[in-house]
Amino acid sequence: LTVRDPYRDNCGGFISLSKNIQLEDVKMYYMHGLGIVSQFSENISLLKVMAAPKENSGRVISSFADCFHFSGCRGLIKIDSCFTSGSHDDPVNVHGTHLQIVGLDAPGKLTVRFMHHQTYGFEAFFAGDSIAFINPQTLLPVAKAKLKTARLINRREMELEVEGVLPASAQTGICIENLTWTPEVIIRNSRFERTNTRGLLLTTRRKTIIENNIFYRTGMYPILIADDASSWFESGAVQDVVIRNNIFEECGYNSESGAINIAPENHELIAGQTVHRHIRITGNTFKLYNGEVLNARSVDGLVFTGNSILLTNFLQKDSSKPVINLTACKNVLIE
Repeated sequence: LTVRDPYRDNCGGFISLSKNIQLEDVKMYYMHGLGIVSQFSENISLLKVMAAPKENSGRVISSFADCFHFSGCRGLIKIDSCFTSGSHDDPVNVHGTHLQIVGLDAPGKLTVRFMHHQTYGFEAFFAGDSIAFINPQTLLPVAKAKLKTARLINRREMELEVEGVLPASAQTGICIENLTWTPEVIIRNSRFERTNTRGLLLTTRRKTIIENNIFYRTGMYPILIADDASSWFESGAVQDVVIRNNIFEECGYNSESGAINIAPENHELIAGQTVHRHIRITGNTFKLYNGEVLNARSVDGLVFTGNSILLTNFLQKDSSKPVINLTACKNVLIE
C-alpha cells in the first residue's frame, strides 16, 4: 500500500523557455509531485536518465505523478536508454494544451481560457505562432490562423489577436491548439515498469517513433494516444506514428486494458473524417494475459503487421474483449 498527497505542488526538475537541453546519466530517486517537467522548450534529450527508487532505500515510489512530462514543446524530444520504475502516474507524457474561446473582442481579437483546474498561469501562445480552431466535440479543425499578438491577461486567460480577419468559425466554445509548438518524438531502448497507470501518453502532430522498448506490467495501457478538449484539454491529433520492435509484457493488470489504446475523446463522429492518421504498429511482441492487444478509434491509415501475440498465465484472468477493437477507422491493414 502506498499513499501520497494528491496536490502536486512541486516537481523534480523544471525546464522552461529553453532549448538544446541534454540530461545524461541522471538518477532521480524521489520526486514529490511531477517529475521532470519541460514546458515550451525546444530540442530536449534524455539519455540514460533513471527515475526509480534508490536500491535498498526502502522506498518503492519514485514520483508522485509523471516521470517525464513535456507540455507545449517543439523541435525534437529524444528519450534513449532511460529507465523508470515506481511512478504514481505515466512515465512519459507529451502533449499540447487546448484553450477555449470565452470572448470575442475587437475585430481579430479573442480571449481564451485554461479550462483544467491544474493547468494554467503560463503563456501558451506567442506572436507569430500558427493556431488551429478545434471543435471540442469532433476534435476536428474548423479553421487556421496566425497570431499577430498574444499576452497573458491573468492566470487563467490569454488575449490573442490574429493576422487578418478572424475566421467565422471562431466562436465561443471552440478550442485553440498551438500548431507551432509541437515536437517530433523518439523514444527508444528504454524500460518502463511498475506504474499503476499508463506507460507513454503521446499526442503530437509531428513524427513519432517508439522502438526497442520494454513495457513491463504497466497498470493500464502501455501506450495511449488520446487528444481531448473536454477533460484534461491535452492536444492534439497525431499524423505520423511508428511503434516497432517493442516488448509489451503483461500490461493492463489493474484495468484489464490490453496494450495499445488509440482513444481520442471525440464525442461526435463525422462520417469519413478521423482525428488521427498514419499509425504503424509493426514487429512488436505482446505477452498478454487477457488477449486484448489494440483498441483504436477514429484513425485513418492504421497498420498492424508482423506482431507476435503470446498469452501468459499471469493473474489467470480471462477476457471477453476482442483482440483488436476498431471504431470509426478506415484504411486499416491487419496481418
